[in-house]
Amino acid sequence: MINKDAGDVELNTNPISQEKVSQVFNIKILGNVGNLSSGNNHSDIQQQSNNSLIPIEFLEIIKSLKGADIQDEIALEIEKKIEMLGVSIGTAEYKKLYGELMSFVSNHVTVFGFIAPFIPMLTSYLS
Repeated sequence: MINKDAGDVELNTNPISQEKVSQVFNIKILGNVGNLSSGNNHSDIQQQSNNSLIPIEFLEIIKSLKGADIQDEIALEIEKKIEMLGVSIGTAEYKKLYGELMSFVSNHVTVFGFIAPFIPMLTSYLS
């Protein structure tokens, strides 16, 4: 026998305890945004903002990567590594991230052909 009320919940009731319900939204916003509103005044929103400018040279690498003949998952990994490099210019982290990128590139021959023209520029930020 089929229960005709299965799946139905009475209005203004909580079938699941609200302590057991959580939602996580990761939103990537490009541009200057001062605040984000959820439209829910009962929520506890934690906001974190990273305003990091990536030099145009790094953005050009990412742009040219989109037209390269590289597998999507590998291209996404390179894009992530290039973004992290661009943000870390002038920090001790840059050298470590540069090493990780070169290690990744050395394991993917098609990627090395793509990144080779950019190596002098990337290396120039090591000092």
